[in-house]
Amino acid sequence: MELVIEAVSRATADEARHCILSGLEEHWGRLDLTLNPDLHDVLHTYGDVASPDTAIPRSDGKLMLVALLDGQVVATGALIREYTQAATTPRCDEWREAPVGRIVRMSVRKNYRRRGIASLVLEALVQHARELGIKKLVLETTETWSDAIGFYQRQGFALTHHADGDAHFARLIE
Repeated sequence: MELVIEAVSRATADEARHCILSGLEEHWGRLDLTLNPDLHDVLHTYGDVASPDTAIPRSDGKLMLVALLDGQVVATGALIREYTQAATTPRCDEWREAPVGRIVRMSVRKNYRRRGIASLVLEALVQHARELGIKKLVLETTETWSDAIGFYQRQGFALTHHADGDAHFARLIE
């Protein structure tokens, strides 16, 4: 069994969507598709729409990775490049945009958890963020999702705050 991590493509988009939605339904006990509009068309949201048949990252900084085991999607994770205002002078009257990467849609199929697959997907996303010049990654998860919280802390993410039932994390990268 060989594990392959690649960008989502037309061939893997439906399986990636199912992997994520299955994990959400497992955690919540039900599924409200209106809360997940980015998953209506995974390829359009996260894939390279110019080359949907190939596993090429998008030029806008969005990237969804899938982990394939014997050709089956067993895990996902995505990176979204965002911009925040960062002061360039002590008086804070001049601003520039500083890129921040947001990790979203980390999911591993139930039968493949605790095998290090999520760590490999996350590290590949971190590497992609480095290539984009991103210095800080952020993410959030439900504050009661203890397995996810422990995972992110083991991966070097620090809890920054709680808001609206979510735990927010950040990690600086070199």
